[in-house]
Amino acid sequence: MTSADEARSAAAHILGPGAAIKTVTLPGGNVSLTVVLEGHTLVVDGHPETGWGWSIDPDEASGFTGHDRTADTLDDALHGARTALAS
Repeated sequence: MTSADEARSAAAHILGPGAAIKTVTLPGGNVSLTVVLEGHTLVVDGHPETGWGWSIDPDEASGFTGHDRTADTLDDALHGARTALAS
């Protein structure tokens, strides 16, 4: 299981010291991260057993409707987001 502290540590390591990271553990054990970095907002939600979804600058008006991209692991999601932000 990935704890909120483990998720925060992974995000800080992969995204760098400029990332402002907020984590929440949901009742089923899912972890939600909201990261503000370089003027963008990254949202990552998931669980190690079911995978991770992530979006950059999601539309707040639509509420939670799923994510633009998915990854099998939290590290893969964070690396994918870092790559997308760099392009």
